[in-house]
Amino acid sequence: MISSCLLLCQHVTCHNTLITWSHHMTYCLMKVTPDQLMTALTTRAIETMGERIVKNLDAAAASVSRDALAKNLYAKLFDWLVAAINRKISAIGMFIL
Repeated sequence: MISSCLLLCQHVTCHNTLITWSHHMTYCLMKVTPDQLMTALTTRAIETMGERIVKNLDAAAASVSRDALAKNLYAKLFDWLVAAINRKISAIGMFIL
């Protein structure tokens, strides 16, 4: 599922703070609505003492946000893959002894 999200995130493009979705499966696989994902990628929220300030990002900053999301997904996929390989190696090692 994560690898599918990564491939589909590459099809999210930013134009003047608007995101054009070339594939709707991205948010389906991530279990978010299109509006939630668009808000997450195109705004930055800063919370201070009792106040929340939301800043709209320009297209370049939204692209950086998208790339950061993809980087985080790649890291999680890598961690999962290493853990899965380690579990298999560990299970095989028990049978050999």
